[in-house]
Amino acid sequence: MAASKTTFSKFPLTAYSEAVFSFVSDDSGDWVVLSEPGVIAPLLVGDTGAVMVQTYGTLNVHNNGTAYTATSTSIVYNEASPASTIRLANGFYVQHATTGEIMWVFNDSGYTADTGTLTVYRGALGTTAALCANDAVLNVLNVIVTGTDIDGRGILRCIILPTEYRAALFTE
Repeated sequence: MAASKTTFSKFPLTAYSEAVFSFVSDDSGDWVVLSEPGVIAPLLVGDTGAVMVQTYGTLNVHNNGTAYTATSTSIVYNEASPASTIRLANGFYVQHATTGEIMWVFNDSGYTADTGTLTVYRGALGTTAALCANDAVLNVLNVIVTGTDIDGRGILRCIILPTEYRAALFTE
């Protein structure tokens, strides 16, 4: 079940923006799809003040056993979690769970389904493009999933990633 996002506050800082979202959730596994392109360092706090476990939504890569090269810009997935989560159709980030590569999604053909094809810009935000193996997990950086039963109000605090996907945010 989708948790309902009720408020949003941005706190502009020098190099990035921090945001605080208030939402209502009634079960572990609820999710929030943010209109922002992606967030890092999410911190989820329940109405009791306890820090809650959270994860990102995920897509599982499907490429018939052959790895996508570091220059491949079409990536097929055959599973989404949470199942049937309605994601944004474009303008968001995914991160390869193993290599750390961040990709900007120009288009998600299956944004209302569990299967589809992503059209991506590789090596976004200064990360290094890498091979993407079959069954690799891509974290959807604007879908936050509750891992603890909140059963009430929660606050999500996070750092918003920039919409300029060519920014060298993660370079030395």
